[in-house]
Amino acid sequence: MRHAIALIALAALAGCATTAPQGPASWGYQPGQAAPSRISEAEAETLTSQYLELKLKRDEMVRVQAATSDPNGRARYGQMIDELSQAMAPLEYRLRAAGRPVP
Repeated sequence: MRHAIALIALAALAGCATTAPQGPASWGYQPGQAAPSRISEAEAETLTSQYLELKLKRDEMVRVQAATSDPNGRARYGQMIDELSQAMAPLEYRLRAAGRPVP
């Protein structure tokens, strides 16, 4: 009996660990709402493609920023890097919530 209770408790904990955390309101999620735990292959491919495109742009901005000596230019590139990272975050969240790999 104790063994069965322990297994049930372990299964409950495992279920909680795979549940996606609540999505931020700034990404359009209502209180208590999370990203879907299942998405279609087409949606996964679209999210992955969008994520990779933003990641490539961000990586390029990082390289350009490193090569820029002008402080104002470096600050502008830094802001663009932050904006790209913020745009990537909801895509990464959706992929992770659905158990999909993030490139």
